[in-house]
Amino acid sequence: MTVFKHATMNRYFGDGSNDNIPCQVRMGDKTIAVSYAGKSGPVVYEGVERGPGHWRLSAHEPRGTASLHRFEDDDVLVGDWTEGHWDGMWKIELNED
Repeated sequence: MTVFKHATMNRYFGDGSNDNIPCQVRMGDKTIAVSYAGKSGPVVYEGVERGPGHWRLSAHEPRGTASLHRFEDDDVLVGDWTEGHWDGMWKIELNED
């Protein structure tokens, strides 16, 4: 399993964005997990690869669904997310330092 402990995430909403949110990304053979500190505690999105470089994820609290996509050996993940009546896009940079 590869762990990116110092990844950063930008979440884009219809009315703005949250930039440079610290997060951790864990990537297994066919799995991925993204975790970060939310307003009400830790948020964890987990998912399974649906095709090379394409993941479908879900979170329990807050209840959410998401997708992430990555070109082979790239250091950026991009995708979309939905939590309740909120939705947007996200970009995660896989920093290894």
